[in-house]
Amino acid sequence: MPILFRRADLHRMYLFTLTFPLPTLLVILTLCLVSGSGCLEFPDLPPHSVIMRSVDQDVLPPDMEEVEPIDMMVEVNIDTAMPDEDIEPVDFTQDMEMAQEDAMIEIDADIGPPPPEFELVTCDASNTMPLSSGEEESIPCPTVGQSWLRIKNVNQREFSRRQTTAQGAGPPAMIILDHTYFIMTSEVSYEEYAQTCTDTIRPDDALERLNSATCLSPETLSNSSDCSSTLQATLNTARDTGSLVVPNDTDLTLPMNCLTWEDAANYCRRIGGRLPTEVEWEVAADKAGAAGLTAWPSDAFPPLSDAQICEYINFRGNGDSCTNLNPLSKKIRPLCWGPNNPRRDDQVYSDLCDMSGNVAEWTLDDEVSVIPDVLDGKPLLLPTGDPTTRLHTCSEEDLKLIRGGSGNQGAIDIEELYFSTVIAERCSAVSPYNGFRCVLSTEHFGILPYDSQGSP
Repeated sequence: MPILFRRADLHRMYLFTLTFPLPTLLVILTLCLVSGSGCLEFPDLPPHSVIMRSVDQDVLPPDMEEVEPIDMMVEVNIDTAMPDEDIEPVDFTQDMEMAQEDAMIEIDADIGPPPPEFELVTCDASNTMPLSSGEEESIPCPTVGQSWLRIKNVNQREFSRRQTTAQGAGPPAMIILDHTYFIMTSEVSYEEYAQTCTDTIRPDDALERLNSATCLSPETLSNSSDCSSTLQATLNTARDTGSLVVPNDTDLTLPMNCLTWEDAANYCRRIGGRLPTEVEWEVAADKAGAAGLTAWPSDAFPPLSDAQICEYINFRGNGDSCTNLNPLSKKIRPLCWGPNNPRRDDQVYSDLCDMSGNVAEWTLDDEVSVIPDVLDGKPLLLPTGDPTTRLHTCSEEDLKLIRGGSGNQGAIDIEELYFSTVIAERCSAVSPYNGFRCVLSTEHFGILPYDSQGSP
């Protein structure tokens, strides 16, 4: 019967052949086989003189002669040409350790997620934007020339809000996004919204509102003097009559405000997108942690004055300081207003404006009591009602999250996390301090597409 050995055993036997003369090695292997203990448990060997002495004392079993040395030598591949003299053993330990280190270095270079990507892209003449640099695959976009920030490969970023546990606040949740999305570089303007949303009646039936992507016209929503539906005309008139003196090329386009969550969500559906989830919004606001704590230089020395900070953001500030610097002294000001909005002194802030202040922005998420350990970008929704209906409609008292703060919120603080403001707002609220921006993505999270025929 052939005698089988594992490679490790054969390696050990080979080392034995380098240590002992051939006759002594045959005796050792014979002892191993007939003892029944197996070569794998063979003890550490003493010097060969001791072994030879034990052989002379006739300690071998009487049936030793039945073992066939020739077969054994063939099976274990003993080289009979090996010179019958002692050879110093070869130490392969150092070579093996170096090989393991090299392998570990190669593995470390290959593992790990790719770095996050943030790239400013423009909707081209074919109404598309590439999903990645240098790739032909693209996504439709609504308006030629409109700028979007493409975001992908976001991993292991801490969420600003902590998990909620039975014992209270837990450690920060981690954000891991495996989808690519595009977010508007500025909030949706009054003019953009007015061109798309012209409904004058909001149906009572939720399914009908879902199918028609109902979004009321600005004038139907509110004619308050603080709403853009009225304030935009006031600003334009002031500029035309000279009561508001601004450079001729100054853009006075106001953000759309005074609209419900459904109006904002359905506008985004009508242009082929959706509202951002809270996680998507935050990743964009601070560029996955790369943008620092504030929308202005937090290391400025001496510290910036309130008036200087108002060049970057539009918050209420201390004593309405930003309001006093805004056109017509209003708490809402034109999009991207201010010489440093977005921040111009480095590339980190050169893409998005008004992520902090001006109007707070609706997101897809409900107010939930528990935040999971890992966030993959999906909207956090209450486990009540039909999920599809909940993604597209909400009742008057349902609460949705808005992010970023507004011109009516917050004292200016040089240490403040500019993206951290979170408010749970009633879906039906029509406030001059709430607005929104949209996201385009191949990941819809269950949001149904809309067509002009009125069916999703």
